[in-house]
Amino acid sequence: MMTIDEAKQLANYFSVGSAGYILNFNNVTWNIFTKKIVGVELQNHYGGSKGVSFQKFLVDDQFDDSLKNKLIHSLKDIMDQDKQYESNEMNPIVQLLLEDAFKEDDSTILRKTKFSSEIDLLYIRQLPIRIQTDIKNKDFDSVLTKANTLIDEVLKFIIEHTEGSIVNTNLFKSKELRKEAFERLNIKTETDMDNRIKALIGALNTLSDKILEMRNSQGDAHAHGSRRIIIKEEEAILAANSSLILCEYLFTKYKMLNEK
Repeated sequence: MMTIDEAKQLANYFSVGSAGYILNFNNVTWNIFTKKIVGVELQNHYGGSKGVSFQKFLVDDQFDDSLKNKLIHSLKDIMDQDKQYESNEMNPIVQLLLEDAFKEDDSTILRKTKFSSEIDLLYIRQLPIRIQTDIKNKDFDSVLTKANTLIDEVLKFIIEHTEGSIVNTNLFKSKELRKEAFERLNIKTETDMDNRIKALIGALNTLSDKILEMRNSQGDAHAHGSRRIIIKEEEAILAANSSLILCEYLFTKYKMLNEK
C-alpha cells in the first residue's frame, strides 16, 4: 500500500507546479474524469483540492491497487501526449513509483495494454472490426483512441522482441517508442532505401503524429475546451486506416528481420 508521503510525491508531480491542482483539470472536469476512470468523483468524495483528493484516494485501503494504478496510468498518459507537459521533470522517487504502478498492473491498465503474444498481423488487420461498433454509434473519439493504441501496442511489441538495450516501454512517450522501434528495425539506417520510400514512410510518421495529436485533444477524456475538434466519420476511418497501414508495415519489417 502506498504511504501518504509517496502519494504526496505523485500529487506534486501531477500538479505540474500548481499546488492543489492535477494537470489542467478544474473541479468539474476532475470529478468527471475520476468518475469515468475509477468510478468515484474524488473531489466530491474526499473534499479538499484536486491534489488532496488524489492523495487520499491513493492511500485509501477500501480501493484496490489496480484502480489506483489505472488512475496513475491515465494521468501519465495525458502528460505523455501533451506537449505542454514535456518540460515537467520527474524525480527519482516519482520514477520508482510510476515503475511500480506499471509493473503491478501491466496486464490490465488501460485499453492500450495487451499481452505481447497477442500482437500479430491478424490482430493488426482486425482493427476495422474493433471499431465497427464505435463507427455505428458515432463514437469517433474511441476510434482515435483505438488507432493510436494499435500503434503503441505494435511499437512496444517490436521493442520487447528485438535485440537492444533493456528499456521500460511503459515510461516512453509515443514518439520515443517509434524512434526506438525504428532503430531496432534499421529503418533509419538503411542506406539502400529509395528516397521515395523514405518519403512515404515519413508521410506515415506524420499521419501517426497527427493521430496522436487528435487523440490528445479529442479522444476519451482528454479533450479540453477550445482544443476539442470535431471529427467526422470519414476522418475517423482515415485515422484508423492510417494506423493499420503503418502497423502492418512495421510488423512485416519485424518478421523479415527475425527470418534473417
